[in-house]
Amino acid sequence: MNDQQWFVVVLYAIYVIECIWWVPCGAVVIRAAWRSWRVAHPAPGLGNEHGSFVFLPLLPWSKPSFQCGQWALSLSETDVYAYVAQAINPAGRPIQSGSKIAIQDVWEAASRGRDVLVNGQVFFKATCEASAWHYAALIEQLRRTQVAEVSAAIAAALRHALDPQAVQLRVADLQKHLAWLRAEGCVLFFLMMVAFSASLFVPAIAAYQLMILIAIAACMIDIVRRFYAAHCTLMPAAHLRRLGSMATMILMPPAAIRASDFLGRQLLAEFHPLAVAAALCPRDEFRRFAREVILDLLYPIMPICPSKDEVDQIIESDFRQQLLVSVTSMVRNSSEDPEGIIKPPQPDDPSCVAYCPRCERQFYATAGACDECGGIPLTPFAQ
Repeated sequence: MNDQQWFVVVLYAIYVIECIWWVPCGAVVIRAAWRSWRVAHPAPGLGNEHGSFVFLPLLPWSKPSFQCGQWALSLSETDVYAYVAQAINPAGRPIQSGSKIAIQDVWEAASRGRDVLVNGQVFFKATCEASAWHYAALIEQLRRTQVAEVSAAIAAALRHALDPQAVQLRVADLQKHLAWLRAEGCVLFFLMMVAFSASLFVPAIAAYQLMILIAIAACMIDIVRRFYAAHCTLMPAAHLRRLGSMATMILMPPAAIRASDFLGRQLLAEFHPLAVAAALCPRDEFRRFAREVILDLLYPIMPICPSKDEVDQIIESDFRQQLLVSVTSMVRNSSEDPEGIIKPPQPDDPSCVAYCPRCERQFYATAGACDECGGIPLTPFAQ
C-alpha cells in the first residue's frame, strides 16, 4: 500500500479503537443499543484478571454509553473494609486490596486517578477516576459524621447509589448538551472519514481538499469547546479527566467524533449498575440483570471472605445483607417482584436433578458443589 492508503487505514483504526473500551473487573457498561441500552460485561477471553474489552456501536450517532462499577466497600458503624464478596461479572470476583481501617483513625481521604487514598496511602483501586472521587468523598463524609449517625449516612449513600430517578435526572442533564455534540460528531465523521479519505484517491474531490481540512478543523474546535463547557457543568471536579479527554481529541482527531462517549463514560460512576439499568434499560433486560445481582448477593462465590479475622467476616456479611435489602427494595419500587425474579429455574431435561443457586448450571447428581462458583453446594430441583 502507498502512503495515502496507509494514512486512511490509520485514520479508521484510530476511530475503531475509540469504539473499544477497556473495562476493569467489577464494572459493566450500559451500552447503547438501537433504541435503548443494554448491560455489557467485559468480553471473556480477551483480557486478563484485571479487566477486558467492551465494544461500542460504531455509528457516530449512537446514544452515549456509561461505565458503572459494583459497590466496592463493606461499611460498618466503626470500620471501612475494602472488600466485597460480590462478583457482578460472569468472569468472577475482582482483585481487591482487603484493606481495613477504623473510621476514627481516618484523618484524610482523597483520590488520585483510580486510587482511593486514606491518610496518604493507597487504600484501594476503584473502577474509574470518578468512582474513586465519590468513594473518597464518602469516606471523608463518614469521618466527619458523629458515631451515632454513621449508620444513617451509610443507608443514605446506598439509597443514592440505587436511585433510578437520580440516574434519569443525570442523563436528562447530559441530553441537554448532546444534541450539538452528536450532530457535529456526525458531520466530522462525514468530513474526515468520507470526504477527506475520498479526496486522497479521487482527483475531482482532491481539488476541495483544503476546504475539507478547514471544515474539519472548525468542526473539531467547536466540538472540543462544547465538550469542555458540558464537562465543566456535569463533572466540575474531574479536572484531569477533562484535560485528558480534550488532549485525546486534539491529538487524535477521529476520537473527537466520539465526544458524547467521552462525556458519558464516567457520568454515572456514583450509581450502582442496577440502578442505571432500572432507569435506562428495557424491562426484560433489567429483570435479567436484577436476577444476576440478587443471586450473587444471596450466594456469593466461595470463599465468601478471604480474611480469617472474624470481625472482617462480620463486616462483610452484615453489609452484604444491608446491600441486599437495599437492592430488593429498589427492585420492588421499580414495580418488579424480587421473589418472582429469582424463582428457581426449570430442569433443561428430565435427567437434570440439581442446579447451582448462583450461576444456575444444572447437574445430573444432587450431591456435590459447583466448581465454577468456588464450591457452592447444589440445590435439588423441587419434585
